[in-house]
Amino acid sequence: MSIPLDLKSADFLALRRENQHILSNLAKNGLDLSREVEIEFECQFSTKSKAVAARTKMRSLGSLPAEGLYMIAHRTSGKDLCSLLVCVPMIPDVQLISELEARLRFVGDLCGGNVSGWEFPEA
Repeated sequence: MSIPLDLKSADFLALRRENQHILSNLAKNGLDLSREVEIEFECQFSTKSKAVAARTKMRSLGSLPAEGLYMIAHRTSGKDLCSLLVCVPMIPDVQLISELEARLRFVGDLCGGNVSGWEFPEA
């Protein structure tokens, strides 16, 4: 069983367009998109137990790349939030980024989380 993705849905196509725009802007600002970088996806939860449940759910659905790092991080910038961070090394690819973000959103919705997006931590 895996996370259902409708790659032709309006929501997915909008997400893909947004991510294409982000990658284009990064390239215009000098980021080399031809080399492998670590991309960090983040989904915030109100409790650590919800973040752990989301990580377990993603693993059980086989929706994460084997080479990624999946960790729980506490964010204490005035809020008691806990994040599921999914760090994946890849050559930036709009389709793969969009699919991973959509999967994280699906599990976030199931487990009470909110995807805050993705970034290149070293950029």
